[in-house]
Amino acid sequence: MDLKDRVRLSQLYRGDATPSATSESHPPPRYSAALDGPAAPFTGNSTYPPPASHGAPVNPDLLGIVSTLASINTKLDAIASAERHCKELMVKISGFSAHVSSLTNDVGALKSEVEVGHRKLASGMADIAQKVEEMRDTTEKARKRMAGLRLAVETTKDVKGAHKAAQDAAQSARDAAKSARDAQDAAAEARDAAISGASAARGAETAASAARESCDAARQAAQTMRDEIRWMTAMQGIQTLLQLTAVGLAVYVWESNFFEL
Repeated sequence: MDLKDRVRLSQLYRGDATPSATSESHPPPRYSAALDGPAAPFTGNSTYPPPASHGAPVNPDLLGIVSTLASINTKLDAIASAERHCKELMVKISGFSAHVSSLTNDVGALKSEVEVGHRKLASGMADIAQKVEEMRDTTEKARKRMAGLRLAVETTKDVKGAHKAAQDAAQSARDAAKSARDAQDAAAEARDAAISGASAARGAETAASAARESCDAARQAAQTMRDEIRWMTAMQGIQTLLQLTAVGLAVYVWESNFFEL
């Protein structure tokens, strides 16, 4: 019901509405004398005499209609407030959705970093295994050379042959030491890769926990919004029913005034 309709109803209650074609020569009497104070002197045309008493009692039906209209206005204000609240909830849910999307992107990036760390760790472990195998082979060769050296020292007095065997054994030992250092370096790289992967995994777990909390908040806000929308839909139905009731009451008042003429 807009302002124009409310003014029209108010005029009908007061008896101040513009006379229609059927009642142009018979303006309706004022029923709100008890509400507006003493009625003004009758100034209508001579074909319609003034009422015998200006202190006529107020129609109880009209008082009920006025109370009903006041209740309708209160419910309309509540519906408007609910609509504003629903709009605010929609804005908040949009913000939650953007935040969840950002967290999802962050989790994807952290997952990629974790996968890279896992690949580096696997590559480092493979390198370590290869270096260990090479070191084992080199150690075995050195052991055989040392055994040959001992055999040469025991079976020959050839100093040159023994010296050559000693040099070969020393070279084998140096090769074994170099292989051991390479294996240690590979182990250090693998350890660094494992630490990096663990850090990335912890970051991913933290981000995933934050994402779960944001998703829970978004689901709760969405549930609240659905409840508000259901309530608003019910209130809109009540609003439509109240508007129809107000129109019916206005018609009833107009007919009552018309037939009492």
